Amino acid sequence: MTMAKESSRERQCAFLQFAQRLIRENFIYNYGEPALNYETSDEQQFSVKFAPFINERNIEELTEQFARAEAQIMQNANARMVLFDLCLQCIVLIKR
Repeated sequence: MTMAKESSRERQCAFLQFAQRLIRENFIYNYGEPALNYETSDEQQFSVKFAPFINERNIEELTEQFARAEAQIMQNANARMVLFDLCLQCIVLIKR
């Protein structure tokens, strides 16, 4: 199942909000303060490998890109195009 093709707009936006929360949690994970993280055990396992890619050079732009994609989907934009563009932007930002 693809997110853009078979999910409702509300579900797509919920996913983008979840992704924004995980980006924030992974950024905080890098500080080594477990009391500041609000993650489930599955999310913590994910964060061990993903957190090194989230840093001060890309956190702000990543968050903006996900928020922009959410707004565009809610404004009835083509979800496939929006999510494809988001993926491309994320690749560039994560490599920073």
